[in-house]
Amino acid sequence: MESSSEMWGAFLKSAVMLGVVIAALVLLLYVVRRFTSIRGGGKGKEDIRVASVHHLSPKEKLVLVDVLDRKILLGVTSQAITSLASFDAKAREPLVETGDNKAFPDLLKESVDRSRDKGDDHGA
Repeated sequence: MESSSEMWGAFLKSAVMLGVVIAALVLLLYVVRRFTSIRGGGKGKEDIRVASVHHLSPKEKLVLVDVLDRKILLGVTSQAITSLASFDAKAREPLVETGDNKAFPDLLKESVDRSRDKGDDHGA
């Protein structure tokens, strides 16, 4: 009989310890979430937000990003990120033309040509 009661005692002790560990993890996650929301600008407000993504191909896309009441259009490839234009949040026309007014496909082609000239194969 004693071995059975010792087994139940060990089981109860293990269950209590498991409960303490789970409670500690829940408390830790709560504290981390609370402090990261304060550090990130408070009350869930984000300074940088992805407004829209348009996929041109599997490794190329256009991304419209909201940053501090401005919209920035980015051309994203596997090798580079290029700022294409910057817009006022309320306006539809670009505030600043970035680069030398080349289209995204031209910039992409130049980037690919440069990487080929350097001999960066990356297994392709």
